[in-house]
Amino acid sequence: LTLTLLMTMVVGTAAARPFKAPGQGQNKIFWDIQGHWGQAAIVKGQDRGFFSGYADGSFRPDNPITSDELAVIIDRLLGDCNDDEDQEENDGDVNIKGVPAWARNSVWKGHKQGYINLKRYHSALQLSRLEACVELADALIDAGLIDPVEEDEYFNPFGDCSSISDEDYAKIMALYRAGIIKGTAQNLFNPNSHLTRAMIAIIIGNVSELQKDKDLTLDVYKLTIDAGDEDNITGTLADKDLEIEDVQWKVTSGDAAIIDDVELTWDDNEFDATIMTAADADKGDKCTITFTVKDRDGKVYKVKCQVTIGQGSTGNDEIWLDKSRIDMDENRTKAVRVYLPDGYDTGDVEGVDWDTDYTDVADISYDESDLLDHNKYFMVEVVSEDVDGDDSCTIIIRVKLDGTWYDTDLKVNVADLD
Repeated sequence: LTLTLLMTMVVGTAAARPFKAPGQGQNKIFWDIQGHWGQAAIVKGQDRGFFSGYADGSFRPDNPITSDELAVIIDRLLGDCNDDEDQEENDGDVNIKGVPAWARNSVWKGHKQGYINLKRYHSALQLSRLEACVELADALIDAGLIDPVEEDEYFNPFGDCSSISDEDYAKIMALYRAGIIKGTAQNLFNPNSHLTRAMIAIIIGNVSELQKDKDLTLDVYKLTIDAGDEDNITGTLADKDLEIEDVQWKVTSGDAAIIDDVELTWDDNEFDATIMTAADADKGDKCTITFTVKDRDGKVYKVKCQVTIGQGSTGNDEIWLDKSRIDMDENRTKAVRVYLPDGYDTGDVEGVDWDTDYTDVADISYDESDLLDHNKYFMVEVVSEDVDGDDSCTIIIRVKLDGTWYDTDLKVNVADLD
């Protein structure tokens, strides 16, 4: 099994800190790697301080990678994509207590990110290729570095994967399609064979090399945004002499419905993106947004950001909108859904009212006959006015149910076309 890491997939910064394997050996060329196919990658990794080998001066390149070692590797692969979160107090968890000190924080991060299951974790366990690749795929997909493979996209480049579960096979295919793994010359995956330390050295070497030449970076690669809320990220071209001509965005994996809109602005070699989530998104929903940037010389760059919904919609207790913010041109009309709390339908509505801070920017109208349909929501129409210069307002929408008024806010931005 050959493992390689593509430049376009790596967005974090691999910190040059020692990978202390068991024995924590001396900082000199390992005596057992001369002529080994992984020698160059191992030497580069040692020079950068990623690992120090064993006390007897060996690296043992053909030794199987252990669960602790892989946890450290993945932590460094993710770099800035992984949460910078130190291990919390976890006295009741014997699995963490049994992990050696040099790997404990990385294992804890993997647990917090969801690609390590502490209930099934065994410290120092030698991993098969299947086990290691599934964990690696989980981590990279969660970080938004590679896209998952859907069931209708399955294909079979290997001749020995019939016994692998569909769930695990999808993760193997995600790595294969992204170019991270390839089979043997006989088109075999060898799922039960071990993944070696030399193979991991190649991964580390490729990551650390590619990080230096990253052409497009984000200030943050993972965002947690509440439903109906927004947050901002900034992308930067490494070459300060380049100017951005155009930026596009697209949801490339996960639940696209959780994204209401993305506003983009750019200047010189930077772009800013305001990501707005849907008001009805559920807690824990995720998606990956790919930004495609073109500079004035016509060169195209891509970078990915993962969005996770923090606090979900409050549809059980309050009224809420399918859009908490809308952008529209002047003298236009846009429809917005007003959802009711659980247990109510439009036949229970006793009144509808609204206030706006600037009626000369936008106002609301609605058809009262819609309330007779006994739906979970009714429609209102936002009507923009003729504005002098781009302007905005906030409309407070109120609904009366069982004698109680419920309210929610709608932000409206109106563009002047003159």
